[in-house]
Amino acid sequence: MSQDHGIDEAMNKGIKISTSSFINFLNADDYFYDNNLSQDVVDFISGHSDCDMLFGNTHIRPDAKIFSQSSIAKPPLPS
Repeated sequence: MSQDHGIDEAMNKGIKISTSSFINFLNADDYFYDNNLSQDVVDFISGHSDCDMLFGNTHIRPDAKIFSQSSIAKPPLPS
């Protein structure tokens, strides 16, 4: 496989070669909110077989360089 030219290309390559029903991207400096998150997602999807997309909120940790306090970013619902 050839070298990637950026994170987006790397993610697209991963999608193309995936044989799984589900894909999750977790970047190097990101982490799951708690140890139950993966199972919570599996349980939700198992109970909602008509679900085409699943997304959640982002918890932004405090960082003196960027944020003065921790916050929850709530993206708009997809159209």
